[in-house]
Amino acid sequence: MLRLENVSLGYGSAPDILRNITLDVHSSEMLALIGKNGAGKTTLIRGITGLLPLRSGTICFDGQDLSSMDIRERARLISVVPQAASLPPGYTVFETVSHGRTPYLNWYGKLSDADRKIIDRAVSITGLDKFRNNDVASLSGGEQQRVILARALAQNAPVMILDEPTSSLDIHYQVALLSLEKDICRKEGIAAIFIIHDLNLAARFADRIAVIHESRLAAVGTPEEVLKEELLSKVYDIPVRVLKDKEEGLIILPRIPEN
Repeated sequence: MLRLENVSLGYGSAPDILRNITLDVHSSEMLALIGKNGAGKTTLIRGITGLLPLRSGTICFDGQDLSSMDIRERARLISVVPQAASLPPGYTVFETVSHGRTPYLNWYGKLSDADRKIIDRAVSITGLDKFRNNDVASLSGGEQQRVILARALAQNAPVMILDEPTSSLDIHYQVALLSLEKDICRKEGIAAIFIIHDLNLAARFADRIAVIHESRLAAVGTPEEVLKEELLSKVYDIPVRVLKDKEEGLIILPRIPEN
C-alpha cells in the first residue's frame, strides 16, 4: 500500500535527520514507530504527509509517487490524528468531525447527503453518538481524542497517521483509544502508523514495530522480533529487561541502576 524507499529527510542546511529509510506499510495493520526523543519519528511523519520535502528517495501509494500529488489529492490518501490537544469551543462534535470532508468539498464547501452519511458513520464508529450535538470543549480529553480520530476517519483515507495519540491520556483512555484504532484498522482496511513511547502499549497493539536509531531504521518486524533486550538497551541507552507473560505477552521494563 504505502512504500518508503531510500527516504532521507532534514531541515534547512543541517545534516540529515533520517537517512535511507525503506519501509512498507500494509492495509489493515498498525505499525508503531519507536525510538528516543529526537530520533526523527515526527520528521518521518512530516515527510510522509508532505509537510517536509524529501531530500532523496520516494514515497508511493500503490505505486504512485506522493510528490506528484497536490495537497487535496494527498489528503484523500493520508489522514492525521495529531497529539491530543483541547479543541476550540463553539463547534459541535458533528461540526468538528465534518472538517474531515474538506478534501472532497466543492468551492462552496457545502456538505452533500453522502458527506453527512460518512460523518454520521465516523461519529458512530468512534462511539460519539450521544455527544453528536455537544460542544467539543465540554468533553473530556479522552472524548476529544476520539473526536479527532473520528475527524480523520471521516476523511476516508486508506492511511492514517497518529502522532503520539496517547501522550496526554490516562491508562484507561490509552487502552480504549488504541483498541478502537485497531478495530477500525481491521474492519475498514486502514493502514495506521502511530508514534508511541510506551513500549508495553506498542507490544500489545502494534502488528509491526519500526525502530528509528541514529538516523536510520534499526529494525522492523513483529513485537516479538523487534523488542529484544540488546536492541532496546542500545536504542534507549539504558539497560532494558523484556519478560514474556503467558496472558499479557511481552512486558518491557527498564533496569534501574542501584545507587
